[in-house]
Amino acid sequence: MALGISSHNNQGLSGFPGDGSIQAHALYSHIGSMKITIKDKPFTESLKYRRQVLQAAFQSLLLHMKEMKRLNDLKSKLEDNLNRTKLQRYFHIWRKKINNKPKVVDKNENECNSSDEQKIKSFVQSIVRDQKKTWVVRKNNLKHQELMTKSKSRIHAIDPTIQKQLQAQKRIINRQNMKLFEQNQIIEKLKLRELENELQRGENMTLITAKRALNRCGKKTQHTLLHLMKDSSTSIDSLKPPKRPEFLLRMEERAEQRRERTRLAREERLKKLQWEKEQEENRRREQEERDRRQRLEEQMRLRCIHREQERTRAEKVQKNHIANELAKSFYRRYLLRNYIIKPLTRMVEEKYHYLDIADDHYKRSVMKKSITTWQSYAQNTIDRRLKLCISVYNKKILNASFTKWMNYTNERIEIYEEICKYYTKHLQTKCFTFWHDRVHDIKFKYLEDEQWAMNYYRDKLSAKFFKYWRKYVEISDEIKESERRKDKWRSLVQQVIPDFCPGYRGVLLD
Repeated sequence: MALGISSHNNQGLSGFPGDGSIQAHALYSHIGSMKITIKDKPFTESLKYRRQVLQAAFQSLLLHMKEMKRLNDLKSKLEDNLNRTKLQRYFHIWRKKINNKPKVVDKNENECNSSDEQKIKSFVQSIVRDQKKTWVVRKNNLKHQELMTKSKSRIHAIDPTIQKQLQAQKRIINRQNMKLFEQNQIIEKLKLRELENELQRGENMTLITAKRALNRCGKKTQHTLLHLMKDSSTSIDSLKPPKRPEFLLRMEERAEQRRERTRLAREERLKKLQWEKEQEENRRREQEERDRRQRLEEQMRLRCIHREQERTRAEKVQKNHIANELAKSFYRRYLLRNYIIKPLTRMVEEKYHYLDIADDHYKRSVMKKSITTWQSYAQNTIDRRLKLCISVYNKKILNASFTKWMNYTNERIEIYEEICKYYTKHLQTKCFTFWHDRVHDIKFKYLEDEQWAMNYYRDKLSAKFFKYWRKYVEISDEIKESERRKDKWRSLVQQVIPDFCPGYRGVLLD
């Protein structure tokens, strides 16, 4: 709320109606009365604060949107990577299945292009091929299990300097190996199940093809096929691998010995490479430790320089702040003197001048105005009463609106104060936590610097006193000789001059 001060309007003094006389008497009785107008002061501070709050909220919203966008991008990338890995795994499974699956030739073409005997041979060959595949799968499973047991039983030497890291890495590797072993077991079970299904399907297909072949072949071939199927020597259950020759067994033994020698040589080479790698890793860690110490020293030096710069900058800012405060106080006094006090005194002087003019004019024309006032008394009375009613009505409306406006502004001010209290409380807690952490860090750094300074001071003091002690040891013989000569000369002087006062001359004997 702002209060505007202005002088009375002199329109009532220039005319002849009775209102002018009443206003003149009011001026005589209440000299110095002022007209007060109420104006709404714009909430500049609240608008500025609101703008700052909106700007801070907008900045936080932008940061939130950026973080959400980054998280969504990471999520999409992770989903793409997972989908890609799943697709690759399924593709590898499908490719293995396709590679392991026997090539099926079109049956209709084979039936058209081959004779009955060729069909029987192909049937027997397919059975032998399936048996060979089962033997190969079993051998691979046995080899894989042997390798897993050997890798588990293998023990490597651990350097005590990096024992903790190696133990953690071993735990991770063991977990991964266990998971891999479980996955391999699951894959083997799935493969065996697929092979069993394939064998079942192959048996069914062979039965179907045999039935079709029997239906399409002649009587002689049907008789031979039935004889082969009934014969125990050609049945699937009685099929046994033939006895292998001895030279093949010896060749396999030599090949197995060569593989064993190569495996041992590979293990020795791997152990040597592992030892060299550990040595290289130790050297690299030592170099990294030296580099880290150098970086820490450089950072401490830069931090000291930065702290000194901050202190000088704070002193400059404090000086500028004091100068700005002085300038602001001078500017306020200047505005008060030139824009408030001087216009107010000028207005008061003009008011008293106008009052003198009105008094003189009233004294000259009061008699003349009385006659005209009596003539228009009735009309003026009616107009005055009407104006009085209108003014009372306007005052009541103004009072009611003013009370409502005051209530509204009070509510707004209370809401604003509550918001300010909540914000200041939240800001105080945040600043206190930040200040507490900062003071803790500064105190810790100060204690470290103090300990270092005390150690440095003790070292310097011990070196200084050691230097003085060495110097004293070197010149102690000379000091004793000089004292002996002084004592000799003093005794001789006292023998010659008995009244001689050594204390007065500065040669007093100890």
